[in-house]
Amino acid sequence: MKIKETFFHSLGAADSRRFVFSPRTPANGVLSHWFSVTSSFLQLEAFCLLSRAMQLAAYASICKYSPDGRRCGRPGGARTAEAMSSQLSSACPALRNSEVEAGAGLYYGTHAFFGYVVHMAAVVAKFDLGWLSRRLSITTQYGLRTPKIHHVVLALIRNFATPAFLQGYKELSVTAQLRQFFVVARHKDWWFLNSYSSGVQHPDALGPHQESSSEAAFAYWAVAMYAKVTGDRRLEQWGRVLAATEIYAANAYIHIKEWNEIYPPAVRYLGAIGRLHENAAVFNTIEGVEPFKIFSKQIIPLTPFSLEIIDAGWALWMTERWRNACVSNLSKCFREFGDIGLTHMSLFTQKWTAEGGPDGIDREATIKAEIEQATQQVLHINCFQVKSFDCGVHTLSNALFFVAMTHALGGAPTILDAEDGNGRYRIY
Repeated sequence: MKIKETFFHSLGAADSRRFVFSPRTPANGVLSHWFSVTSSFLQLEAFCLLSRAMQLAAYASICKYSPDGRRCGRPGGARTAEAMSSQLSSACPALRNSEVEAGAGLYYGTHAFFGYVVHMAAVVAKFDLGWLSRRLSITTQYGLRTPKIHHVVLALIRNFATPAFLQGYKELSVTAQLRQFFVVARHKDWWFLNSYSSGVQHPDALGPHQESSSEAAFAYWAVAMYAKVTGDRRLEQWGRVLAATEIYAANAYIHIKEWNEIYPPAVRYLGAIGRLHENAAVFNTIEGVEPFKIFSKQIIPLTPFSLEIIDAGWALWMTERWRNACVSNLSKCFREFGDIGLTHMSLFTQKWTAEGGPDGIDREATIKAEIEQATQQVLHINCFQVKSFDCGVHTLSNALFFVAMTHALGGAPTILDAEDGNGRYRIY
């Protein structure tokens, strides 16, 4: 998914810059701005982005459409429903054009795309749970709709992470309309445990494919976090199951280690798969075939959850190949995909001075120097310096948290030693 192509990510990137670079702004003022940005997005785009399932729900709720049209209660009922469907498609280009809103209307990367929205809602609700009870005013062809923000967010969740239950719907009309139009875990392959992002627009002889395993895992983690904030224990557990299985699949099929037995020795040096098909694995993404693009797609977005997604053994093996790929053309490497990912991985894979070692002035001074040096590396990431949209969904606060946790854990070498060199998900 190309982050910069979407309306939402442009707003989200701009807002995250304000959040990061205004450390003295009162929290309530910052959150109020988040509320306005999020509410505007939901008002303008929510119904369009609920894809074909919401298209069906919209006119089914009006005339209880059936294929023969008899349930519409008037002559030409089926044609009326078809006309409504046509009008909605015209009003929402994403329903018929895979180039609009990153293909969300045709389920192209819908789980990853909606995951960012759900995560934003979870962050805001953490500080003001009452915000979810606010009602939006959405004008449609069928009149004014005033759904609660909570219901809109749950509708997004149902689009890509539907369980057989959902506690948050109290209004029977909402439950009845949505229950019949959403399938369980739409993108999930329960054999390989990954989630396909290719959608329905382009049949492929190699079968459906997945590009960014980290975005998929992040989206499901966002569902769990939203459920935790709203007190929906069952949905939280479901989100955790989806995220955990996604991590499992990524470490088995996407993150190639030198000892990996799934792939032949001739391709193990690649370090990662760019696109995992149902019947094949290829070293490319929609952005290109350069290694730094392949690797970046498998670690973004960098959040506190990244320390679960990125296992130590793979990081050590992959980062060296990433660094070597950038040496030949450093400006292109950073210009096209930024220096965020490589900076984080370089810090994650370095050997840190152990916190639990013998006490001494030299050890304490070394630890302090390491932390200061790592912090400076993060602060000098280009997009944080120029405060541009190039940071995408990444924030300085998350970056500093990543460094702090990496130091506390001792870095990838220490983590791998603690795992006896096998890694947490060695199923290959």
